[in-house]
Amino acid sequence: MGVKAALALGAQGVYVGTRFLVTAEAPVDPAAKAALLAGSYDQVDLVSHDQRSLMTPGTKQLAARFKETNDGRAIDQIIAQRGGMLPGLRLGQVDDNIISTNTGLDLIKHGGTVAELVEELMEGIK
Repeated sequence: MGVKAALALGAQGVYVGTRFLVTAEAPVDPAAKAALLAGSYDQVDLVSHDQRSLMTPGTKQLAARFKETNDGRAIDQIIAQRGGMLPGLRLGQVDDNIISTNTGLDLIKHGGTVAELVEELMEGIK
């Protein structure tokens, strides 16, 4: 994985967020986990200045509005009014809500447990 390479290049740590969302222990609805596992980088877009989402019918509208207005604060308010990430990630209402992800989505191939993920990430690191 990229952890060993990042550390070899002098990084003090790495950020691994989306990968943990598909682990068995993550409190994420199975429909959202399935969407993340089936998703790819070309299906991800910014919906505000600091939020990326897997594109769904609902988030495509947000992304288009953000590109048109560049008003991330207004988009963040819309997302908050819809319940934030709760409906999409926790409740599995994936068609119209935020499925938060980042650019490394293509690297996620399976779920597994947190222990298995950490072991995988640390492979080859002393």
